Amino acid sequence: MLFALTQVRSALNRGDKDFDGDLQLLMNMVDENDVELRTSLEKIAPHSKSGLLSGYGLKEEFQTVAGDAVAASLRGEDVSFSEKMSARMNDILKVEKDGEMVTGSETQKTVDKAEKLIETNQLEQAVKLLRSHLNDKELEPLRPWLRKAEAVLTSRSVKQMIEKAIDMNTGAGYLGGESLLKENHQ
Repeated sequence: MLFALTQVRSALNRGDKDFDGDLQLLMNMVDENDVELRTSLEKIAPHSKSGLLSGYGLKEEFQTVAGDAVAASLRGEDVSFSEKMSARMNDILKVEKDGEMVTGSETQKTVDKAEKLIETNQLEQAVKLLRSHLNDKELEPLRPWLRKAEAVLTSRSVKQMIEKAIDMNTGAGYLGGESLLKENHQ
């Protein structure tokens, strides 16, 4: 079990690489009663053949789809002329104050803020911001990216659970060290 945990943790750190075999091995070894770990492993299972994007990969991919969300926000009859002009002006001249965009549409401001969160490794906050501030039409082009981002977030929690399980099995850095300390102090 310890070996399988270590293998999956290592595979998750590789990013963008197949970890299907390691995941299947661990799934067969995880106790049925460990619902939290089993559920998390099942969430990342669809990505096990293609691998998960790294933080850099997510950032790069977000930069390519962010413009699609802005473009989606400007389509339709319900978009005012001033919103379209504000967005176009921001393409020409982007003004920021204290790191916050003051020009552009609300969608552009949200996407810009999310991009800054992603750059500072605050992926969970970026996903929450996008989901709470963009409507379905604006989110549509971002959905594949959001699924990948959520898989990365799940993999991070899986890595933490795995590290906790490894620590519980090995003690405080020494194989069985924690249990030996408890026995000596009783």
